[in-house]
Amino acid sequence: MTKYGPEEDKSDIRIHVGFATSAVFVFPSKSALEWELDRDPDWCVGQRGVIGQTGRGILVPWREMRGIRSVSFPREWTTVSRHDDEVLKGECAVRVVKLLLNQGRIPWCSEGIEISDAELQIEGKDLIVNRPISIQVKCDWLAGDKPLGSGNLAIQTYERNPLGKGVPH
Repeated sequence: MTKYGPEEDKSDIRIHVGFATSAVFVFPSKSALEWELDRDPDWCVGQRGVIGQTGRGILVPWREMRGIRSVSFPREWTTVSRHDDEVLKGECAVRVVKLLLNQGRIPWCSEGIEISDAELQIEGKDLIVNRPISIQVKCDWLAGDKPLGSGNLAIQTYERNPLGKGVPH
């Protein structure tokens, strides 16, 4: 397995989509680095048609993640099943996040730069966010509160992709 998690991706924000709880969990990617990512894994997953693990990671109580916000979404936005293909689940997770973004419901985890120039302030520029924000979206089926969820976020730390699924051609 290849080490791949919050230390390796270059995202600014992570969004975990909990289909079981119909909620997304938005937090600064750097908040995940505050957890002991190299400890023994709490969970592992496999893919249909593959022998052995294809991913593993740690479980983090979602309410203890620094800077986290949760946003609910209507269950009818998706008909994805827990038993569907991993690529389909990932695509559905991205679609849910995109719909929430288009509705202005995703809280931005970004820092603004305060403007002290009087002329710019008169133009209505008191704060400026000066860079694009990258988002890592994860299908985290059981993310969120019990009884429908696990109470945790599943933070992936290793993966392998022997079938090449989801890899651009």
